[in-house]
Amino acid sequence: MARSRWLPLLPAALLLLLAAHQGWRVHQQGLTPWKGGGFGMFATSDGGHTRRLQLLGVDAEGRSHALELPAPLRGAAGRARSLPSDARLRQLARRAAPLVSGPWVALRVEVWRTRFDPVSLTPRFERLRAWEQPIGRGDS
Repeated sequence: MARSRWLPLLPAALLLLLAAHQGWRVHQQGLTPWKGGGFGMFATSDGGHTRRLQLLGVDAEGRSHALELPAPLRGAAGRARSLPSDARLRQLARRAAPLVSGPWVALRVEVWRTRFDPVSLTPRFERLRAWEQPIGRGDS
């Protein structure tokens, strides 16, 4: 009898649990609110399509140079923009290493998002996460 009283609340409890998990991933892991359940997606302009992923070659002096993302990695780059976890950025850098040429000692993958000042609406760019992968030493 007691179970039948709580059973109708189960869908609402599961929905709240899913929303809390998605909120945690947004704030802790950089997940765009447009993915992972979509809670809050209409309250933000931070979607995967508004984020920028940048591939950089790092030279021996530590200077970085923007590189073109190889075409075979565009799908993986889109997923990394939506959820820029260390594992996804590391995998992207490792897969890019044999596809780019140059005097690079490392490749760095960065994911940036745009925030807008609430009063002036001036855009401000904020780096969400970055991963630097050494190359040329058997690390990739």
